[in-house]
Parts: sequence; C-alpha cells; structure tokens
Amino acid sequence: MQQIKKRLLELEKYCQIWQTGTFNLNLLPSKTTPESDSRIQQFRQQLTIKCPDGKKRLFSWHLPMNPGA
Repeated sequence: MQQIKKRLLELEKYCQIWQTGTFNLNLLPSKTTPESDSRIQQFRQQLTIKCPDGKKRLFSWHLPMNPGA
C-alpha cells in the first residue's frame, strides 16, 4: 500500500509542474516502463482509453511495484 501511495504522489508532484509539451518520463523519480508487446496485445482493449478530446489512445507505460524493494 505504501508503494502505491508513493508512486501516486510522485505522479501528482510531476503533474503539478507539467504545463505543456510531452510528458517527460525522465523527470519521474521511479523507473517507468512500457508494457511488453504480448501484454499490449492481450490487454489492448483495457489499455485503450477515450480521452477528453474524443480520441482513443493506448496507454501502456506503468510504474512497476517491486515488493520488498
């Protein structure tokens, strides 16, 4: 539970300063990785989200949880 809260706070902190441009993964303190091709194929429907502009986009980047790390 603590790791989830930590990751969400990291994202919130970054989003507070992010004003324009591309989301810069390198500015997050935790490592971010894309889903593997096989998981994208398996979960494409769940990873595709309709955005406020009406376009559907694939969201595959995540912050892994490493128990005990």
